[in-house]
Amino acid sequence: MTTAALSRISGVHPLWAVEGGRVTISGDGLLSDERPPEVRVGTIPARVAFASPHAVTVIVPSGLDGGHTPIRLESAPGETAYVEVGAPIATGLHLVDNPVFDPDGNLYVTFSGSRGQQATVAVYRVRPDGTPITNYYVNESVGIACGLFIAALHEMGLVTLTHTPSPMKFLNELLDRPDNERPFLVLVVGYPDEPIIPPVKPEFEETKAE
Repeated sequence: MTTAALSRISGVHPLWAVEGGRVTISGDGLLSDERPPEVRVGTIPARVAFASPHAVTVIVPSGLDGGHTPIRLESAPGETAYVEVGAPIATGLHLVDNPVFDPDGNLYVTFSGSRGQQATVAVYRVRPDGTPITNYYVNESVGIACGLFIAALHEMGLVTLTHTPSPMKFLNELLDRPDNERPFLVLVVGYPDEPIIPPVKPEFEETKAE
């Protein structure tokens, strides 16, 4: 019995996606020869972000027409999954002309300095009554933002390397930043040489303290 005969697709999650989003195809025998399978969304090859015998995650490629779109794997011939791909309805929106308010009615405003000058604060959050909001826990907030940014990059199929040189104050001079700003993190971003297959996490038996 061949590997192809054992390969099957049992589902896809989520059922809706957009360009650049991540879709996971689940099933059995999806990974052959210990290499990521070729995956096509519609007729366009998709970048594989994760692959295992039971799940393959891909990045939805650009250039799709949208709508009910088939997904096919090289390792599962004859098997097809479907995903609803959203089509853009507007492009080129300008944030100044099209401001976005969060569910609480807050507006986020950006400022820049005059030519050759830097603004002390670049982003303000303005409440519905027009008053600005003071930000607390700045380092914690920046750390969380960096984590979300790194997670988003991984969702896009990119890899990252974090670096915190000590001291980092030289970055202020290098990037022409004012003294009141402090560098937080240097982040290297790029594509991996080969698709990454994360190792399978070991299963641990649940234990209880006596």
